[in-house]
Order: sequence, then structure tokens, then C-alpha cells
Amino acid sequence: MSITVVIPAYNRESLIVPTLESVRHQNKAASEVLVIDDCSKDRTVEVIREYASHHPNFPLRLIQQSKNQGVSAARNQGIKQATGDWIAFLDSDDLWEKDHLEGLMSEALKCNADVVFAKARGYSDVDPEASKKTWTTRFQNAEQVVKAMVSACHVLPSAAMVRKEAFLKHGSFDENPAIQHAEDWDLWLRLGSQGCIFAMRDAFTCLYRQHEGSACRDKTRLYRAIVFCLKKNYGKAPGTVKEWNHSLHYYQAKLGRALFASKQAQATEMLLKAWQFRPSHLTTLLSAAFCWIGMRATPFYPLANRFIQRFI
Repeated sequence: MSITVVIPAYNRESLIVPTLESVRHQNKAASEVLVIDDCSKDRTVEVIREYASHHPNFPLRLIQQSKNQGVSAARNQGIKQATGDWIAFLDSDDLWEKDHLEGLMSEALKCNADVVFAKARGYSDVDPEASKKTWTTRFQNAEQVVKAMVSACHVLPSAAMVRKEAFLKHGSFDENPAIQHAEDWDLWLRLGSQGCIFAMRDAFTCLYRQHEGSACRDKTRLYRAIVFCLKKNYGKAPGTVKEWNHSLHYYQAKLGRALFASKQAQATEMLLKAWQFRPSHLTTLLSAAFCWIGMRATPFYPLANRFIQRFI
């Protein structure tokens, strides 16, 4: 079974080489490695070409987008051009341990899976605390992960490999700008709702690089995307109505908190919408009230801020 590695890249001249090195040194070699450059403004393209020239036997191919379209479009372009039976995703700033692909393929074949993923942990060149951030730590198997997907995205794209046939049958990443930052969660929810078989390798073989340029630093955009994703998939993927409502309440409230510092009117609206998903949670209603009052009475603002930061 052949594997195509798909790496979307944008302005990664200083980080892309270690990523490529982690792919080149895999115990199980990929049949092709596609880097899709999303119109980088730095030297990303030149760095990739230089790397390819230094490693002529490495099956690396650069694909350049005609215009900047975002990570979903870049990944989808890679999926379209992939010739492998399986597609392994790797973001251009993340890394793999040497046995990553080998372990994923072994688990996929053992379980006859459509989607297989490993565990991931944070990584930073300068911050030792980054390793405390992990994915899927509390789960024993993939079934538990799929059932819990209503509450959070527990599968990191850089840790996952998907049978290409699954994309042809069920569709690829959603390119809607509103869902970017949660496009991976949307994909797992859709594949899970369509009965695709998930498998998990119980090993930390993916390193998620933590740095200032990480996509999820913008919490407002992140929570907007998550709310959009959850509303899109509401009731379609595994999970009870109560679980879906609790999840929407949680992320809608987090969006309200993220907006509070600069856009109190929108924050109030988001907190009220969150409360409607879980009317018994009066703290959210109180937060919306404090936000509304803090917006109109400046002396009350610090108290409103402390309450929202403490309880939301």
C-alpha cells in the first residue's frame, strides 16, 4: 500500500526543512511527498527547491497554488494530485518520529480502517512546557475518540492518515472561509457520520510545533470556526442532543469571552446565544448581563471582566 504525504505550506522558509527531514527519515518511505505552496511571500519555494536538489532520490514534488486560498484548498489540491492509496497529512511546521508512517500503516491494515491516527504532543525549540500539550491522551481506542468528537477535535491532521478512497466517496476538506481553523474537526465528524472506520495507534509519533505563527493563536477566529463547524454538523455525527448543546454552549461562550475585550456588544450576543443552548447554566446568563452593563457603565467594566474571565 503506497502513501502520499501532503504538506500545505505558507511562509515557512525557516521551518519547512526539519519537517521534510522528518519525512525523509521515515522507516517506511512515502511513495511521494507533495508540498503545496499557498503563494508564500517569503523564500519557502526556493528553500523547497534547494532541498529537492540536494536530495534527488527523495520523491518530493512542489505544487504552487495560483492564488492564496488557505489550508483546506491546499490540502485538497494535494488530495487531487495524490497517487498513493493512503494520504498522510503533515503541516509544514510539524514533525514525525521515524516510525510514524510505519506504525500508522500497521494499525490501519490490522483494523481495516479508513482513517488512522497517532497521538501527538506539543513541541517547541525554546519552550519545554510545550510538551505538556497532548492529543488523545485519555483515550484507549479510536471508538472512544469518535464518540467524544462532539466535544472537541481529538485528532490532529499531522497525526492522521486517510484512505484516498474515503475522500473520493465522502468529500475532502471544506474550503468555506468561515470554517477555517476547524476544517479538520469538520472532516472527522463527516467521515465518522458516514460510517468510516477509525483506528488509533497508541503512541506519540507526531510533534505539534508550538510557536508564535501557529494558526490557532487567534482565539476569536478559532472559536467562530468551531461554532460554525458544530452548527454545520449538529446531530449528523455521533452524540446526543444534550452533548451537542453542551458543546455549542461551551464554544459559543468561549467566543463571547474572546470578544469581550474589544467588542462588548458582540460578546453579549454570543454569551446570550450560548445560554440558549444550555438554559440551566445561569453563570452564562449572568456573564451576558455583566458584559452588557460593563459596556454602558465604565466603572463596572473591571468587575465584568473578572467575572467573565473567571467563569467562562
